[in-house]
Amino acid sequence: MENETNKTSISAEPVIPHKRVKIVFSVLTLLVVVLAAGAVYFYLQTKVDSNQKALEASKKTLEETIEAVGKLILLPTDEEPTLATVSDPVKLQNQEFFKNAEKDDRVLIYSKARKAILYSPTKHKVIEVAPINLTAPQTEGTVPAGTQ
Repeated sequence: MENETNKTSISAEPVIPHKRVKIVFSVLTLLVVVLAAGAVYFYLQTKVDSNQKALEASKKTLEETIEAVGKLILLPTDEEPTLATVSDPVKLQNQEFFKNAEKDDRVLIYSKARKAILYSPTKHKVIEVAPINLTAPQTEGTVPAGTQ
């Protein structure tokens, strides 16, 4: 009989720690999931905020460039230009428009007016103005619309 009591007490003891392990594991898993969800949320918030700040900064740069160039030359008023920045003038030296360009010079591109303006913010000068052609290049074997 003593032998049976020992068996009962031995088999009853591991059940309690096993339940505790399950509970602790479940709590830790839940904690990890909550922390991961929080990390993802804050990462996405930061990314949205940085994208918003970059957009605002580029908008401000465009406005400042339009204002500065507008003091030097008459600009089209019926459209908002596209702004580009010269990052590597060496790569552009073979193009006549960019022959005097320097790093960080800005290009205002007016699509409707078909005009590009190269401006140097360091010199506060318009370096070049040129007409632009925005028609898509024709590939061999295609016929322009309306010519058949």
